[in-house]
Amino acid sequence: MSQQVFDLPPSAQGLMRAPASPGGSHVLFEQFWLERGPLPLPALGVDDDGSARRFVLTPSVRQQLCNLARCVLARKHPILLQGPTSSGKTSLVKYLATQTGHSFVRINNHQHTDLQEYLGSWVPDEQGRLVLREGALVTALRCGHWVVLDELNLAPTEVLEALNRLLDDNRELFVPELQEVVRPHPHFMLFATQNPPGAYAGRKALSRAFRGRFLELHVEELPDSELADILHQRCGVAPSYAAKMVAVMRELQRRRQRSNVFAGRHGFITPRDLFRCVHWVRWCCCRPSAEGFDPSALCTDVLPTRLCIVRRVPSAAGSTQEALSSKPRYGHQADI
Repeated sequence: MSQQVFDLPPSAQGLMRAPASPGGSHVLFEQFWLERGPLPLPALGVDDDGSARRFVLTPSVRQQLCNLARCVLARKHPILLQGPTSSGKTSLVKYLATQTGHSFVRINNHQHTDLQEYLGSWVPDEQGRLVLREGALVTALRCGHWVVLDELNLAPTEVLEALNRLLDDNRELFVPELQEVVRPHPHFMLFATQNPPGAYAGRKALSRAFRGRFLELHVEELPDSELADILHQRCGVAPSYAAKMVAVMRELQRRRQRSNVFAGRHGFITPRDLFRCVHWVRWCCCRPSAEGFDPSALCTDVLPTRLCIVRRVPSAAGSTQEALSSKPRYGHQADI
């Protein structure tokens, strides 16, 4: 089967190449010509994620971006990205928006999200008169931004019902305060992200009819070797330290899963905690009192301390020592 799929004859290999350019209104991303937005393209090329930080294209990240670009190419349906926390769902959309010159807007949902955050609310102006301040979604519809609705399955029912009309084939949004029907700009794209409802507390399962309005993409966790490589390339952590940090994270997640099945293994630590820890250490090293700081303390002292304070993980120190005493199972060999 692999021979029939991957070992293509020369006549069929052209199917894997990008077609001819449709013109200056499109941008080539991998093998897809995507519609170009009004913003200038990133100056740093493929390494630019729009936030002055380097975007590391590992093999699995590149494959996920290709899947996302394939869905964006159709431009007919909103896209729902589902996956575990800190798997990079929102970052994928933001990176693709930057690479194609589109404005990126993120709307966070929670159990108390008000519909006014989407549509707008009446506020007093400088003269004390009430004026309507449009919500983020209405502004994005008018201006053609790419919008991500984060944690969609945390949003209240009234918010989901208000989105039904926009998700239909009509693609329009009714604003009651204005008594106006807003139709989207040609560049407008709607994305949503969510964690699996059964594995995370508070997440409700969206109805089959509502999910059927989306194209669904499943975003998997990054392999350990690629996560260590991102820590090395993006944050400047030595490969041996990056491998140990990932090993500590996996050990804490395994302990969480064994001790509290219903809380989920991401309750102790996620990849996001690793990046925050590294940025915190870099900030501390820039202070005058940081003379003589030992980088090895990143795994032995700093990470367990941060987890004990922020995540309230009393067993972080013990698990850290166990992980450090074992050899990494992947990637770079530790040399500490």
